[in-house]
Amino acid sequence: MPAIPSFPTLYGKASTGKIKMWSIKVEDQKGVGAITTTHGYLGGKLQENTRLVTVGKNLGKKNETTPVQQAVSEAQSDWKKKTEAGGMTEKKPEEGKAGDSDKESVKSVKPSAEKNAKAAADAGGVPHPMLAHDYNKRGKDIKFPCYAQRKLDGVRCLAISGKGLYSRTGKAFPHMDHIRAEINSLPKGTILDGELYSDTLNFQEIVGLVKKETLKPADAPKMTQIYLCVYDTVQDGTNEARNAYLTDLFKTHKFKALKLLPTDVANNLDDVKRLHAEYVADGYEGLILRNKAGLYKVGHRSADLQKYKEFKDDEYKIVGFKEGDGIEKGCVIWVCETKDKKPFSVRPRGTHEDRAEAFKTASKQVGKKLTVRFQELTEDGIPRFPVGLAIRDYE
Repeated sequence: MPAIPSFPTLYGKASTGKIKMWSIKVEDQKGVGAITTTHGYLGGKLQENTRLVTVGKNLGKKNETTPVQQAVSEAQSDWKKKTEAGGMTEKKPEEGKAGDSDKESVKSVKPSAEKNAKAAADAGGVPHPMLAHDYNKRGKDIKFPCYAQRKLDGVRCLAISGKGLYSRTGKAFPHMDHIRAEINSLPKGTILDGELYSDTLNFQEIVGLVKKETLKPADAPKMTQIYLCVYDTVQDGTNEARNAYLTDLFKTHKFKALKLLPTDVANNLDDVKRLHAEYVADGYEGLILRNKAGLYKVGHRSADLQKYKEFKDDEYKIVGFKEGDGIEKGCVIWVCETKDKKPFSVRPRGTHEDRAEAFKTASKQVGKKLTVRFQELTEDGIPRFPVGLAIRDYE
């Protein structure tokens, strides 16, 4: 067997200015692949986690892998994701000044969304969008009155005038010329943040269309049913200023493939719960809260942007699948595992037809991450009443 490769340590800068590191290595433990990741802040306590790969893939086939070879493949994939989606590099950045955190006043925070976006473009890449914190963990940082928006069940997209449409991790979306044309009518470099969405197609249909490299004739009319629902813009200024900019932009332009997501105001937690109930009753996932004074932090989670949902979701690795019984015969049921390697079954959302089609290609999904919605975790850490929402292979 070839020598086990080593992977360079990766570095990144947190919004606090601290330097974070991440490394991964693979060891052969008597034929079992041991993958060890180490992460934390430089100068602080580092956390180390090890997972074992005891079975290879494609057993009995020409491309069969041993457990150690499979561990190397998984480690390579994890390392690549950190560089592409996580924004980490082999070059160690300089440590910033303390105080550049979500908890500081807006005046003390001086990140430039426009500079960060331009730097990414100059480097041949694209900026990564700002991500939301969970209200259950960071709710104390929301300052009322704040903005409230519907949480969409779409595909995250940064639309850059003169450049293209990109996923959360910087992958270019092909096609959707009707959206691209309207984006390109704006000044070059304008960046709109939103989700590829449809009022007539379900989530699975949207995902299936936006990631297709080659369209069939029957796809064309469906593709035009997808639009970009815009809820932010990557530029300097507070949430309040960015919201005013977008409101004015959509008043002065008669877009068809771009739609502005309505924004409400929540004055207190009672308003948040009321709006959440209204949004969910209308078929939305929940709501997003935005501090009016919050800035756009490119590629970071921000406590000024929080998701509020009265259920939970997380990502779990698909380790297998099985066929349903009775009226579900021919329909796929995923087998996922927790971080502690405890397996559990997940019925995916969708029609019988959707699930029957997924069953035909289910073996190709093993090893990928499935977003699972659930009510709570059992004492064993297994999701209770799980529902599979989406396989995250489109970002």
